[in-house]
Amino acid sequence: MANLGTGLDASVGFGVESSWNTPATITRFLPFDSDTVSRKKTTVQGMGLRAGILSPFAANRRIATREATGNITMDVQNQGMGLLFNHMLGSNSISNSGSVYTQVFTLGSRRGLSLTAQIGRPSADGTVNPFTYTGGKIVDYELSLATNQLFKLNLGMDFADEITLANTPTISGITQTGTAGSTTYYYRVSANLASGETSAGAEFKTALSNATLSSTNYNVVTWAAVTGATTYNVYRSTTAGAELKIASNVAATTYSDQSNTAGSGSPLGPLLTTPTYTAVASAAPFAFTGANTLTLGGSAVAAVKKFSVKPTNPSKTDRFYLGSSGVKAEQVDNAYRTVTGTLECEFTSLSALYAAYAADTGLAFQFKVIGDYISSTSTPYSVQIDMPKIFLDGDTPNITGPDILTQTVPFVALYDGTNSALTITNVTTDTAL
Repeated sequence: MANLGTGLDASVGFGVESSWNTPATITRFLPFDSDTVSRKKTTVQGMGLRAGILSPFAANRRIATREATGNITMDVQNQGMGLLFNHMLGSNSISNSGSVYTQVFTLGSRRGLSLTAQIGRPSADGTVNPFTYTGGKIVDYELSLATNQLFKLNLGMDFADEITLANTPTISGITQTGTAGSTTYYYRVSANLASGETSAGAEFKTALSNATLSSTNYNVVTWAAVTGATTYNVYRSTTAGAELKIASNVAATTYSDQSNTAGSGSPLGPLLTTPTYTAVASAAPFAFTGANTLTLGGSAVAAVKKFSVKPTNPSKTDRFYLGSSGVKAEQVDNAYRTVTGTLECEFTSLSALYAAYAADTGLAFQFKVIGDYISSTSTPYSVQIDMPKIFLDGDTPNITGPDILTQTVPFVALYDGTNSALTITNVTTDTAL
């Protein structure tokens, strides 16, 4: 890490959860532009009227529910995008011919399909702070390409929880007692609050410890108290980042680790995963200057300055229940998915777009953006968007002055009774999503 203390150190990565809201290892880092993902909390305030008291008691304030929502924007790359495309649409098939892999994504069930995301947010002191988001669903997204731009993806995310290292126990020291050795132990500590267990604090290690912990050869772990904590949990491992719980509900702020009994259960809030990216020489975004085509009803549409498609995945995102510690249940589809979009173009002729708009004619839509050729093949990287039945909306082209007339043409894609209303075909070298 550069430790610059600015956005130049920022990162975003994703991991596929084995089950909803179970933190996953971050395995896919992608370059990104910005994010607005943030914690959303709902609080309740007890009134408890008392004679002579003129303000509500601070002790009567509680967090009722918590979640996280927001957007992540990035360029569409020629590698690494399949994971996100799958979570955007829900269903996939993959085939290959040698080193060329064709990933086809269609609208399908997203139940049980969830992401853990980790955003590395640098603070001015040079620390990159891991913000981990679990139970993630993509509830809407936009793909767009415009003149003088790269092919863009804007993800609308909904998460069950935001986990950070803020307000977590910080280990102040570890004392080795008895006969020393050459074994290194790693520890983390979490706090138990009224709202549940916090994420575990930063990792702390001690070297030269005895390989066999006992009542005479042991490690004493000490940490700072956390406001509101009733007890603490201690996690340990001999491997960095792999701590498991060895003690629960410790009342003090110190713990004597006197046993090598294996722990069970990983702490909340994995440590910051070091970002790794596909080699710059082979991964690249798609640009408007590359070959790209847009057809409606089988005919090319000319003079288009911007194209965007914005599907939504309507979801029940407020499934909060008694006894759930303020965390929602899995977000599930609760309405028809919508696929809308916009074309911004010059008014070139009546037959180009206006005739289909006026007659409300259903058209097959296809947009394809093409990148460099895949090494040692005659096949280029590409992303293709197909919508078999769209209808144009909008208005009659109007005159606003002496310049060329332009049109902003919104459209909606509907199910034609056979094919997915939206299909994304990704041609890449990725052997898996």
